[in-house]
Amino acid sequence: MIKVIFFSSSKCAVCLSLKERLKRVVEDYGIEIEEINLEEKRDKAAKYMVFSVPTVVVEVDGKESGRWSGVFSVNEIETFLERIIGFIY
Repeated sequence: MIKVIFFSSSKCAVCLSLKERLKRVVEDYGIEIEEINLEEKRDKAAKYMVFSVPTVVVEVDGKESGRWSGVFSVNEIETFLERIIGFIY
């Protein structure tokens, strides 16, 4: 199972921009997304060693398979996910 974990902050304009693109792409791929607000869940951010937002972590079967920080375009998100999907199948 593939899961996308999106670390963000309510005070981060860049996060809001990425959030809309990311949601659109993962819905098209049928991938689960979990959004974690860094201000509310610092313990979860520490567990994943996330120190800046936006950060996206992709897990496959509960294990991290990739991550990125910053804003990506829709095409870059698709390419990133396709590499992971292609690698596991």
